[in-house]
Amino acid sequence: MDVLSKQFEALQEHKSTISSIKGRRDKFFAHMDAKYLHDPEKIYDDFPLEREDVIMLARTLLYIVHEHERGLNPKKTSFHLAEFFEISLDNMVRNLETGRRINFPDQEI
Repeated sequence: MDVLSKQFEALQEHKSTISSIKGRRDKFFAHMDAKYLHDPEKIYDDFPLEREDVIMLARTLLYIVHEHERGLNPKKTSFHLAEFFEISLDNMVRNLETGRRINFPDQEI
């Protein structure tokens, strides 16, 4: 199996998480559907996301990016994978939590 097929398979394992992220983006953030105008909390029922699922998706994406970089520059990579994972995931989760507190102060985690 080639590299791209393996990476596609790895992303398919996160299909429901990706669908929920896209659903929230398309139906709430990019264009708020009338369904959510008076009941914005319904978006969480319609497109559920768990913190661990988002983290696992991010890890998969970072791994894929790293594999592409290694393929393009086999003797030189711009980051150490483990450090990049930790820093990037911490930053992403912190930013998501901050955005939730600012935009949805009444939402329970």
